[in-house]
Amino acid sequence: MSESKEELNEPETDPAEVDPAEVDPAETDPADVDSENEKVSDLNDNRWQVKESFQQRWQYSIMLLVMYLGLFHLWNIYHHNGNVIVASGIVISLLLARNLKVAWEAKYFTNIWDAGFHAVVILDIILEATIIDAPYHDNYGFYMCALGFTIFIGGYRQMMLDKTNDS
Repeated sequence: MSESKEELNEPETDPAEVDPAEVDPAETDPADVDSENEKVSDLNDNRWQVKESFQQRWQYSIMLLVMYLGLFHLWNIYHHNGNVIVASGIVISLLLARNLKVAWEAKYFTNIWDAGFHAVVILDIILEATIIDAPYHDNYGFYMCALGFTIFIGGYRQMMLDKTNDS
């Protein structure tokens, strides 16, 4: 019961060979145009969702890294003044701990370990500010700690996010 193209009076041209300039707009089905516009709109919407998703997934971690690096740079400038180091370390740690609580309540973390690893960075700041003597804050060795935290926490977090996306 197959009908050939001649029986259906359809031309035997490949749609890829048709020049768009030769197509009469009056013969174009408006539903096809709307369908194409919806596809483009869906692509644009998905691009924005990916950006929002990335921001939502990494916002606290990136903020923690920026605060960590900024604080240690401040300590490089004021390494001779232990009071500035202690005061700024405690204030920043309290702010980060409050933000950790907010992130926990917003279900930012993938699990308790993810939250705990972020809390270790805050603990490091408290220990560095209160226990480590001021002369040890006059170099750029903190970049190695930041790199270690980033690789470990970022790697773990990405692994957990990938697992939740696969499920």
